[in-house]
Formats: sequence, C-alpha cells, structure tokens
Amino acid sequence: FICETLKRLKIPSPMAEVTGIGVIILYGMMIGMPPSAFRAIFMFGMGTVAILINRTHDRLTSLALAATCLIFGNPLLMGEAGFLLSFLAVMGIVCLYPTFTPIHSNKMPVLDSLWVSFAVTYFTLPAVMFFYYEVPMYSIILNCLILPFLPWLLGMGLTVIVLGGILPPVAKIVSYGIHLILLFYEKVLFLFEKLPGGNYVTGAPHVWEIILFYLAIGSMIYVVLRKKRKLYLYSLESENDYAAGRQELYIKKQKEIRKRDSLIEELKTKLRRVTEFFEKFKHIKQMYADWKEGRNHTQEQETEFERGEKQ
Repeated sequence: FICETLKRLKIPSPMAEVTGIGVIILYGMMIGMPPSAFRAIFMFGMGTVAILINRTHDRLTSLALAATCLIFGNPLLMGEAGFLLSFLAVMGIVCLYPTFTPIHSNKMPVLDSLWVSFAVTYFTLPAVMFFYYEVPMYSIILNCLILPFLPWLLGMGLTVIVLGGILPPVAKIVSYGIHLILLFYEKVLFLFEKLPGGNYVTGAPHVWEIILFYLAIGSMIYVVLRKKRKLYLYSLESENDYAAGRQELYIKKQKEIRKRDSLIEELKTKLRRVTEFFEKFKHIKQMYADWKEGRNHTQEQETEFERGEKQ
C-alpha cells in the first residue's frame, strides 16, 4: 500500500520500495517482532529485493529462509502454535491455493477469498487439532467475510501510523474507516459465536497421522500442479499456433491490401490520362471552333469589301 502510494506520487520505484521496507520494519519493531510479523516482513523484503534486482520472487524459498532464521535464533519456536500456524497458513496459500485456481481465469475477489480461506483452513487443520483439540466449523465462511477487508485495514492502519504525527485531522478521518471495519468484524464474530455447532471437538491427532496427512496432501498437490503445467504448456502451444495462424492471415491480408492499393493507383493513373486526353481534345476543339469562326469572319469581311468595290 505504501509503495503503490509513493509510486503514484511520482517517486522513483527503488526509493518507494526501500521506504516501504523501512516502514514495515519499524512497524514490526513497534509490535515486538513476533514470529508471524518477522515472517511477513522477511518475505516482503525478499519480494522487494527481487523486484529491485529484476528477479522472480520464489515465496517458498523466502518462507524457508524466514523459518530458518527464526529457528536458528530460538529452536523452541518449533513447538509453538503461533509459529507453526503462521507458516502453515502461508504454505497453504503458496502450495494448495494454486491447485484450485484455473489456468486462465479473471480475478473474482469473492471466489478467490473462498479458495484462499479453504486452502489456509485445510492446510492448518492438523495443527489446529493438535494444539486446540477442536475445529471451528464456520472458519471458511468467516474468512470469506474478513479477508476482503484486510488489505484496506492494513493500509489504513499504516496510514494512521505515518500521518498521526504529521496530519492528525487526516489520520483521525482515516481511523473512522478502521473503526467501521473492526466493528463489522466484531458483529460478525458475535453472530457466528451464537450459531450452533460452532466448534467440533476432535482431540489431538497422533504424529504419524499428521505426517500421513501432509504426505497425502503433498502428493495431491504434486499431481495436480504437474497436470496443470502440462495443460498450461499445451495452451501456450495452442496460443502460439493461433498467433502464427493470425500472423499468416495478417500478412495475407496486408498483401491483398497492397495489391488493391496498387490497382487503385493504376486506375487513378489511367483515369488521369483519360481526363488529360479529353482536356486536350476539348482544347483542340475550341481552337478549331475559334479558327472556323475567324475564317467565317474573314470571308464576311472579304465579301463586304468586294461589294464595296462593285458599288
């Protein structure tokens, strides 16, 4: 949000990206840099650096590096629920979400929110059952209602942080939007809390069951993504064939247009020659008429002269 805003203000892209990283790091330091915030900031920084050096951002690589840094600093994090849920949720978005989306599709925010929510819920299901012994039954629907407003909430929150000490009236106006979104969240959560069957008690699964679950889901992701890759390559070949056919048709059409233009130019030349011929013929005819008229006038004068001599 900050980077896009700075770019719209005509600030150079590298400076906007570096400023965004700095603001995000300061925000993480302000909230104590929990593992989830460090993971998000680290991945954002890796993505920004990839943009600056014209490289592709591999999210799994940055996720693994963030996890390595956190575990190297505190190995006990591997047993904490917040750490595992944060990384598993991102892995669900990175790995499982692409299996639900079509190869070529338009952006549909509601459907995308549904698939993202399903991917996060399904991928974090064993960890939720292991740490909390129950599963929230309405989490997918709640995420569909909450996720679409999350970028606006984060953007307005950062705006209030930046403008709070510079332009307090503007920050106050923006804070009203934050209040409305949080109020909506609160009302929705209270509503779903009153619904029956909100939580289903499952108990903690065994470790081998969790391993078997992730092996099965990993195999499914591998098969689906491999199949989608083949379909994508086939669609690219079809598009290339279509583009080649369109190019041949375009070249043929251009040749027909040039041939038609040459025929038109030839007809114009012939028409111009015919017009010039008629103009010359008209001019000769006019000259003949003038000569004939002058001759008649001369004969009349000679006749009058002869009459005058006889008289």
